[in-house]
Amino acid sequence: MIKILCDSITDLPIEIIKKHNIDIVPLTVIFNEKEYLDRVDITTNEFYKMLRENDTMPKTSQATYAQFVKFFEKYKDDEILYLAGSSAASGTYQSAVLAKGDVDANITIFDTFNLSIGAGPLVIKACEMVEKGLSVDEIVKNLENLKNDIEVIFSVDTLEYLKKGGRISSTKAALGSLLNIKPILNVKDGLVVQKSQVRGKKQIFTSLVNSL
Repeated sequence: MIKILCDSITDLPIEIIKKHNIDIVPLTVIFNEKEYLDRVDITTNEFYKMLRENDTMPKTSQATYAQFVKFFEKYKDDEILYLAGSSAASGTYQSAVLAKGDVDANITIFDTFNLSIGAGPLVIKACEMVEKGLSVDEIVKNLENLKNDIEVIFSVDTLEYLKKGGRISSTKAALGSLLNIKPILNVKDGLVVQKSQVRGKKQIFTSLVNSL
């Protein structure tokens, strides 16, 4: 039996997780010096509520070696396929690699090299291929081809959280808000980077469509 694991970087909806019986290795969210296991101690709705109500920005901490040992041991009688959120954005992938070497189990680790909506579809596709009876080698080969076809492009409605997170200065945020500037962002080489910028919300949709 092939068991699919992923981490909370993929942001999969609970309905998808239940449908395909996926197990999630949670990262840690640190908010006001208190730690929460993502999707375990704090829900997505609770996270965004805290984000809106607090001036401080949360931080995340990678899933640990010990966490992966626990998850891999749990499914050691199965063939494990773990799909990791981008190795460029988090040390979670490396934690899994280290744990794999210390657990006596059949474990394959696949780096999606993407985040959230870019990584989630690869996990879903892997589950669908398992249900069709494909082997892990076949699944990984198909995923390698698929991940090169995924491009994530998006924008944000406010510069406030980019400022709080240190991605832009307070001066840039104030000027950008005054001029109604909206950044167009994408995931490149496993990280979120700015692709371009537009003025006004209406231009966002035009820019996103033209990027396809």
